[in-house]
Amino acid sequence: MIGDPARAGEIFRALRNEPVYSGGGAGSGFKDKIGPFLDRLDGSAETIGSVNVIARHHGGFAGYNTDGAGFVAGLLDQYPDCIAGKKIVILGAGGTALPIAYELAKRGPAEIVILNRTIAKAARIAQLIAPFCAARAAGEEVIGGELANAGIVVNTSNKGAQPNEKFSAFAPMTGDAENDLAVSFANLGQLPRTAIVADILLEAEPLTLKLAAQRGNPTHSGRHMNLFQAVPAFKILSGLDKPDREILEIMRNAI
Repeated sequence: MIGDPARAGEIFRALRNEPVYSGGGAGSGFKDKIGPFLDRLDGSAETIGSVNVIARHHGGFAGYNTDGAGFVAGLLDQYPDCIAGKKIVILGAGGTALPIAYELAKRGPAEIVILNRTIAKAARIAQLIAPFCAARAAGEEVIGGELANAGIVVNTSNKGAQPNEKFSAFAPMTGDAENDLAVSFANLGQLPRTAIVADILLEAEPLTLKLAAQRGNPTHSGRHMNLFQAVPAFKILSGLDKPDREILEIMRNAI
C-alpha cells in the first residue's frame, strides 16, 4: 500500500479490521511514525522508536526493527572487523538513520557523527546512542571537514534515489545539480581513500557510491542491508525456525 505517514493512525485502525492482514514491512516515512499505533514493540524497536516490520500476534500488532542489524550484518559480511575504532559519519537523519546508528554504536566505533540539514533530528539520534559510544550532531555545511578523518561514511538520505538521482550525499541538496556536484567533489576530496562509503539505497549505483568508486574508495551497496535485514524479518512474519544462514543462502540465490 502507498499512504501518507501523517495518517498512520487511521491506516492501522483500518488494518486491524482486515483479517487478511497478518503483517508486513513499513517503508520510508512510516518507520518512526507507527509505533504509537501498535500494541507492543520489540526491544530494539522500543529503544529507538523505529519500526520496519509489523506482525499480528494473538490479535494485536507487534513492531520490530531489523534495519540496523541487517545493515551491520551486511557491512561486516563484506568488510569484516571494519567498525571497531573507526570514526563513522552518517549522512541524513531519517527513519533508517537511527536503527543503523544504534547498531553501529554497539560495535565499538571511535565516534559517530550524524550530519543533517535539520540539526535537531541528528541531535536526537546522537543523544539516543550516546550511552554506547561518543556521538555528536552537526549540519551539512561541515560535511567536508567531518569526512577528513572518517573510516566509514553511511548515506541514509534519499539523495541518489529518484527524483533526486542527480544529487549525492556528499553535499547539501540546493536544487542546483551542477553546483551541488562541485561541492560533492570538494568534500569527497577530503575523505581518506581507505574509508568505506556505504549507501542504503537499492539503486545499482546511486551517485554517492558512483563518485566514491570513481575515486577509488571501497563501497557498500544498500542491497546488502536489504538482504540481511530480510532474514530476521522473514522469520518474524513466517514463524519458521530455520538457521539464519540457511535462509540467507536461499534468498541470496534467489536474487
